[in-house]
Amino acid sequence: MSNFQSKFRVIASFAALFLLASAMSCKGFFVNPTLTGITVTCPGCAGSTGSPSAPNLTSGGTAKLVATGNFDDTSTKNLSSSVTWSSSDDTQVSVNNTNDKGRITAVATTTTSAITITATSASDATILGTIPVTVGLAANTVTCNSGCTNGNTLSIGSGNSSITLTSTIASTWTGNAPNIMTVSGTGTTGTATLVGTATGDVTITATPTTSGSGAVGSLIIHVTN
Repeated sequence: MSNFQSKFRVIASFAALFLLASAMSCKGFFVNPTLTGITVTCPGCAGSTGSPSAPNLTSGGTAKLVATGNFDDTSTKNLSSSVTWSSSDDTQVSVNNTNDKGRITAVATTTTSAITITATSASDATILGTIPVTVGLAANTVTCNSGCTNGNTLSIGSGNSSITLTSTIASTWTGNAPNIMTVSGTGTTGTATLVGTATGDVTITATPTTSGSGAVGSLIIHVTN
């Protein structure tokens, strides 16, 4: 092997090591993202079973919770099978932490206050997510009273800038996407108003103003161009 070829191979080896070291120093290239939080939801809960963020089980009823991990690179991952599930009162609402993790079951006939279900990270006990669960409360049905078309859709191009919502129980009104819509209201009437031209799904939540008077209700509004 010539002296030139030997030098070239040495230089190439150093270059490869330098590139590898640089890549490893870049956050997220070889380093796994860091878990920063856990969000617990009940995707199948709506109507008489409460809302995705506050399930209301019927007596003896069950539902499946989902624990979503939120990471520092903005990615998410379903962690339902790896987190540790627990209930603040398993004599009223139990949660499966073995063969069907995240499955909640109503043990009590009714509850006077919400039972907290917790999903705790298996690798860091300081990172957890919670969700309130009630049993046997009256359903809080939320409907779009005016301004919506085609299945709870609000089109920005329609000229409507707001919608009116109603609930069957006097509630406090909130929304999960203030960059798309602002939500306000008292009692059984709520109003959602467009902020600008941003589109997407907005979950509007009606939480009964009196504890124990009913379940949390919700409605998804589809904002389109």
